[in-house]
Amino acid sequence: MFGRPVPEFEPRADDVERSLATQAALTRGIVGCIECGMLRADSDPAEVSAFLWAVAHGLVSLELTGHLDLGGTTEESAVYDGYLFASVAAWLAA
Repeated sequence: MFGRPVPEFEPRADDVERSLATQAALTRGIVGCIECGMLRADSDPAEVSAFLWAVAHGLVSLELTGHLDLGGTTEESAVYDGYLFASVAAWLAA
C-alpha cells in the first residue's frame, strides 16, 4: 500500500519546492472559485487544496499499482473527473 509504484523514480532535491508551488497554484484556483461563487464562501482554500491534493495523489497511486478500476474504458480522464467532482461536492455553492 505504501510502496514505491515507480521503482526507478528517484526524488530530486527541489521536489518539495515544486510540490509546494503546485499546491499554491491549486489554492489560488480555489480562491478564485470561492470568489466567483462556485464554491461556498465559508470554504477554507487551504483545506480544500490539501484535500484535493490528497485525493489526486491517492487516485494516481492506486492507478499506478493496478488497484484503481477504470472500468475498462479508454476515457480514464472521465473516471478521474468523476472522483474529483465527488470529492469537491461538499464545498460546492448551492
